[in-house]
Amino acid sequence: MPEGSQKEDYQGRLRRLNDRKDNLEERIQKGGAALLLDTELDAALLAVQIAEIDAYIAAINAHKATL
Repeated sequence: MPEGSQKEDYQGRLRRLNDRKDNLEERIQKGGAALLLDTELDAALLAVQIAEIDAYIAAINAHKATL
């Protein structure tokens, strides 16, 4: 990749992502498998809540269109 702002942006993004990965791996080591499972459960619950909220918003918009 030629030198320039795009290359610098990618390098910065790669550095941030590597730092994030290192932080997550450190948290997994400190908390063990139970913490990882709790985090995955929280993420799954949030995904379900987001789907329900989206359906609720769609129902409201559909009802609003009938008024």
